[in-house]
Amino acid sequence: AAFAFYKALFGWVEKGSMDMGPQGTYRMFGRPEDGPAMGGFAKKMPQMPAGMWSYYITVPDVDHAANRIRESGGKVLAGPHEVPGGGRMVQAMDVQGAMFALYQNPQA
Repeated sequence: AAFAFYKALFGWVEKGSMDMGPQGTYRMFGRPEDGPAMGGFAKKMPQMPAGMWSYYITVPDVDHAANRIRESGGKVLAGPHEVPGGGRMVQAMDVQGAMFALYQNPQA
């Protein structure tokens, strides 16, 4: 239902999907033109109080970036860990409480 909503609102098309096991299917989206996926989403897990969007920033070394987050007063919330497709990611919070995630491309 969420994908149908955003497809109608923004014209997004599905750019692929990954089986995330117990978390269900992670669906990637983008613009109809050729090009990479702009983002992705999955169903809200029962233990989550509400759905949320998170910003992902590509970095060359997610482990180094996680250490920099800690050194700068931020908090690492999850990871670094591998994700389907071979990449690595970490979810974090900055010093003002804003959540974000960092992603290391497996081809980098």
